[in-house]
Amino acid sequence: MLDALSLNIGRIHGGVKINVVPVSCDAELDYRMPPGFTAAQVHDLFRQALQEAGLEDVHSEVWMTAEPSYTSPDAEIVRLTQANAEAVTGSCPRLQMAYGGTDCRFFRYRGVSAAIYGPRVYNMGAPNEMITVDDFFTVLKVHAGTILEYLGAGDS
Repeated sequence: MLDALSLNIGRIHGGVKINVVPVSCDAELDYRMPPGFTAAQVHDLFRQALQEAGLEDVHSEVWMTAEPSYTSPDAEIVRLTQANAEAVTGSCPRLQMAYGGTDCRFFRYRGVSAAIYGPRVYNMGAPNEMITVDDFFTVLKVHAGTILEYLGAGDS
């Protein structure tokens, strides 16, 4: 997944009644881009695919975008997060890239490395999505320890 685009057609809406041919149809597409792609490139690829399919008259617009961002696994914040997670839980978390959009991008866009560490999510994106209270407090402890060490407060 990290070297190719991902696409979800999340919403399709058209017509006014079931027995009337629609004049138009709207579809909302959610692309997830790995590092190395830009939103402009993805939109160009989409327009090219429409043209190749003979659908030049289809109108498309980008109404929200988040450029891919990346933090090296060797970054200090990653190492500290991993060490604090191991100290709190007793096991070292496996490093992996997150393919969806996270708030870490706002730090990375400003040149600040960021790491993601969160609770296990049950039923993600589905009804009754939830986390456990124990996982919530575990994450709080890991984040607190990481913040203190990253800012140098844990050195005393």
